[in-house]
Amino acid sequence: MKMSKTLYEKIKNEINDFVGKHPSETAAHIEKVFNSKDFQNFRKRITWDIFWAVNKYYQVTSEREFYNDIYAEGLLDSHIETAISKIVRENSFLDGLIKKFEKRA
Repeated sequence: MKMSKTLYEKIKNEINDFVGKHPSETAAHIEKVFNSKDFQNFRKRITWDIFWAVNKYYQVTSEREFYNDIYAEGLLDSHIETAISKIVRENSFLDGLIKKFEKRA
């Protein structure tokens, strides 16, 4: 993984914090996306949606914002995707919801 351990942990903590504070909204969004069929790869779509939601949510508090750190490390989308995919798989709530809908597909 090209992302530094420090940045990976920062993003992981923010995603886990966000999902922990907004579980019903997160679950509702995942279901809405699934029902819309507006995706080619469901897991990838949800992973990026969570990443952008968390980044937007924490932009108001600069010490918790992380997108500038991503730019500072010169990361490509593929580097970001590798990291956030791992984070989502490690979050049992997110991973469980995604798997539930993947089984219905």
